[in-house]
This record gives sequence, C-alpha cells and structure tokens, in this order.
Amino acid sequence: MLQTLPYDVLRVLLRLLSGSDIAHVLTTCNSLYTLMDDDGVWQEQCARYKFTDRSIFDDATYREIYTLVLHTYWPLLGLWASDHPYRGSVIEFRYDVDYKGIVGEVWRWWAQPPGFDAMDLTVPKLPEYFVFFSVSLSASNTPRRAVISWHIHHNGVGYFGSPSNFLAAPTMHVLSETDQSLYLRYSAVICRLPDFPNPDLMVWYDRTRGPPRLKVEQAPVTSKVQNIGLINAVAFLYMAQTAVTKPAALVFHPPEPGGPEIFARHELPLQAQDLRSFDFGGSEPRRGPPFYRRFYPLRSPVLDGDDPTDERWAPASLEGIWLGAYATHSTEVLYVYFDEAAQAVRALKITGDFNVPRGVITWQFSLNDRMRIHDLPHDLPLAQRVFGDLSAVRIYRGTGTISAVGFIDEQRGESVNYIGIINQDEIRVDWRELDEYTPRYRRYRGRNLASETVDGNLRIPARWY
Repeated sequence: MLQTLPYDVLRVLLRLLSGSDIAHVLTTCNSLYTLMDDDGVWQEQCARYKFTDRSIFDDATYREIYTLVLHTYWPLLGLWASDHPYRGSVIEFRYDVDYKGIVGEVWRWWAQPPGFDAMDLTVPKLPEYFVFFSVSLSASNTPRRAVISWHIHHNGVGYFGSPSNFLAAPTMHVLSETDQSLYLRYSAVICRLPDFPNPDLMVWYDRTRGPPRLKVEQAPVTSKVQNIGLINAVAFLYMAQTAVTKPAALVFHPPEPGGPEIFARHELPLQAQDLRSFDFGGSEPRRGPPFYRRFYPLRSPVLDGDDPTDERWAPASLEGIWLGAYATHSTEVLYVYFDEAAQAVRALKITGDFNVPRGVITWQFSLNDRMRIHDLPHDLPLAQRVFGDLSAVRIYRGTGTISAVGFIDEQRGESVNYIGIINQDEIRVDWRELDEYTPRYRRYRGRNLASETVDGNLRIPARWY
C-alpha cells in the first residue's frame, strides 16, 4: 500500500507521475491526501516547465501556480506560428515578473519606407515584441484563480486602421482540426495557396506541446461546394474544403464578432478582399462562420552550429529559426532544416509576403552541389564582395522560389541561387534572377531581455549587429 511507504520513497514515486496523476493518487486515502499541501511535490511539477522563481506570482504556493496556471497554460510557453493569409505571424509566450505570470507577445516588423538605406534591404532585423496578453493569479485575499488580461489599446488608433473602441475583451480558444484550405480568386484565375501546416513540411511543428488544456471547440466549416461566381470582386480570398487536414490550433477571437483581429494593427492589410468568413454554397453569398488565424506551436531549437571551414561540418547544425531580409517586405522568419533523405538543406517560410507566402520553401540546396571558387559565375572581386573571405565559406548552388504578386500558379518561378554558409550564424544567398540581390539570413538565438528597451507594452531589442 502506498500509504505505508516512507516519505522519501513516496516523493521519488510522485516525481514519475503527471500533475493529474498525482492529484488522483493523493485523493485515494486520507493519509496520502495530506501530501496535497506539500509544496515540494508541486515545486517539482513546476520545474518540469522551467518554472523555478515563485516570486513571479505574488504570494502564491507552488501548488496554486501549478494547478491554476501551469497545468492548463504551460503549452503556451514558446513560439507559435499562424496561417494568416500570405504573411503569417509569430507570437511568443514566456514568464515575466512585471506582469506576474505568463505574457504573450506579438512579433512585428515594419515594411521599408521610401528613402531607406539600401543596406536595409539585405540585413534582417530583430522583431519588436508587443505584449497583448497575460495570465496571472488573483489576489491572495480572495479564492485563488487564474486571471487572463488583454493588453490592447481600447481607444487607440491602429497603425494601419481606424480608431477602435472595444466594449468587450478578446477571447482565447482551441479549435479542432480542420480540412479548410485557403484560395485566391483573381479575375478568372483560381489559385489554391499553400497549406499551413503542410503535412509534408511539418518539421517546424512542435509535437511536444500542442494547444493549452482548454475545451476543444469545432472549427468553422464552409459548404462542400463554393459557388464563387457569385462574387464580383477582382481579387478575394475564400476558404474551401480539401483533403488536407490541419491539427487543432490556438485561436484568438476579436472583442467584436466579425471585427478586425487583435493582431491587425501590427501588420499591413491584405492586398485582396478577405471573404473567408462568407459562405458561397447557396444561391447568394451569406455570412458564414468566422475564420481567424490559427496558431500552431513552433519549434525553436538553438544549436551552436558548426564552423563551415571544419571538415566535420554537419548540415544538421543549421537547423532552427532564422531571420532573413526580403527587400521592401522587410524581415521574415524561416525554419531551416536538413532533409536527410534528400541530402538537402531547405529554408521554409514561417512568415511570408504577397509574392511568396508562408509555408513555401524559399531556398534550398543539395549537398552534392558544393561549388569551388573557380566554378562560380562571379569574377573574384564580385565573389569577395558577395561572400567575404572565400577561404572561410562554404558555397552551394541551389534554387529559390520567386513569384509575381499573389503567388498565382502560372506566375511562380525558380531562381538559380548561390548559397554561402558564412559562419555558424550567418548565411548569404545570391539570387541570380533578382538582379544578383544578396540578402543575409541570421540565426535567431532567442531573447536578451536585459538589453531590450521597454516602452509601455512594447519591448525594443538592442541593435543586432
């Protein structure tokens, strides 16, 4: 019988159980139930989620922190990527002592304005981080509960929108898996846009987390047949059922039903009319269930990386989140990985633009296509300007995805690229079809909170390089 075991042995056994299993075991008899208030038991559960500083939650016990916050919300911790049309988006959740709990921040960049320095076209920038959400604990003089707060400007002017005056708060949901995919209708052309996630390109998807432990709600569904001929708009986006199933996701509903998403003020508007929340299955268009961006857990391994001059250099050492410069589209987020079966390195867009959207392989190269200096199409001075010290760089011939606006099937193309591994944390890609445009891609190594400037809900990182 468990209740006859020594305390130290019980503690060892409890370390092997999940929080839910511990609660079940300790309620089986009165003698074990006394351990429910043993904070050491719950401290060990909290440590599983890298929570060790109890001062973040004012006057809370480890039991309260685990049972009221971490048990439900720990899967939030880390990065999340959305399926927002074309651009996608990234949000991040982390512990924060100033907000006394877990905060959610949206990553944001601004497109380049006229008159910018041309160097800005080739060098990626770190994102700004804007707090939009937090979960903390209620005051200790009341029955403790988790409190969700929304840090949005109720009476501000959006960066790209009109003034807002929200009378209600946003809500967070977990929606079921879905077979809905995104389409663009442009004039008489119908184009299916890349699925995100694509079941064949899910190396970035973090299977160790998944959505928080909230009730799973049914994802919105359109009619099986969409009669898009009912719409006169020149260019518009719509949803339709396909054979591709995407997993359950985290979704944020705006304060006003059918209103703009809470992330809209941090990004440029779409360049096509957004009719995703309309159903065209009848004789005339009608308002259908709302489609908001779905967020999926994003892996963020931070590897040391290998020196490209080392004979033992391994392509798998490149894996992780990288930030890349995309001309006037500004900085975009990539997931770089090694496809062992194909012996190729690929960079998949986590965020994208209206030429090449999120979910697309932006560039790739085979290990079999390593270039020697005299095989490059550049003369020596140009090669040195592009890649720097040629004796310290690995260069491969590869390909890149290019497209006119909209990513319409007939307008997609492939560029010959020369891809240089400059060092552990930098890659340069010479896009030969884009007037020899050579942007830089830099490994994202996470946050340096101490170096960030705080301005209200906004955190601005120090200059990267």
